[in-house]
Amino acid sequence: MQAPSPDATTALVEHYLPAPPGVTTLGPSTVTLVTIQFEYTDDLPAAVRKWEQLGFVRVGAGGDALPGQADRSRFPEEAAAVGASLVVSAAAPAPAQAVYLAPGSPQAREAGRAVRASGSTTCELREPLPAASAHLGPEIHEAARILLDDTQDLQARAAQWEKAGFARLGSSDAVIKNNQMDFSHILAHTAFAVGATLVAFQMTPAKLRSIRRLADGRIDMDAVQPAQLSPGGSSVIQAAFFAPMSREARTAAEASSMAMYVPTAAGTNLPAG
Repeated sequence: MQAPSPDATTALVEHYLPAPPGVTTLGPSTVTLVTIQFEYTDDLPAAVRKWEQLGFVRVGAGGDALPGQADRSRFPEEAAAVGASLVVSAAAPAPAQAVYLAPGSPQAREAGRAVRASGSTTCELREPLPAASAHLGPEIHEAARILLDDTQDLQARAAQWEKAGFARLGSSDAVIKNNQMDFSHILAHTAFAVGATLVAFQMTPAKLRSIRRLADGRIDMDAVQPAQLSPGGSSVIQAAFFAPMSREARTAAEASSMAMYVPTAAGTNLPAG
């Protein structure tokens, strides 16, 4: 996930209204993310040979199973568990089978960056990477876990989070284009910037000419005229930012909410994925 540009977060930050000081809260959990590259192929042996010629080595035993019995989505997690950074997998409908590889040297890693693979995925590293001397491990990134809660009734959802042990830190609203695909990233980065762990938000497609701000800086939702959701249209995003008052509240929320990740070091981007 790439960090949004500073201009992208201006509207939310500019119109952020902090709540009155309240109880002591906790910040977001800090996690380690691991990036695993993958390639789907109709010729598994040939694809593995290609990577080996670049200086990659096989790591672990690899996965294989009868059709319908394997979960291909688990291949990246299994690769990380053995310290691999690449999954070469037989493409469906072939039996689910994978070979895990890792670069044997920094030169191999650089050569691998130039290869057009099927893609990459970023996931949380649940266990420490195994020690390795014959190859390089996957790339890791420290990040903050920010929870996102998309709702159609922000007021009711805010009350639910407060009942669940969260305190509201503030609120914000903004007007976005409906085709602005990275808005969830903007919400996550804004939450991190204001010290929030969770952001609940509501999206209301609206006629642009009906949107105006009140004297206190908020958008006058009573004056907003609803519109059909269309790629070329606009919407009002209302967001409320929360932080947990206990570790138990944070843990419970993490188990039930969608997470985004924000780099903990300023100016550091996470990998795409």
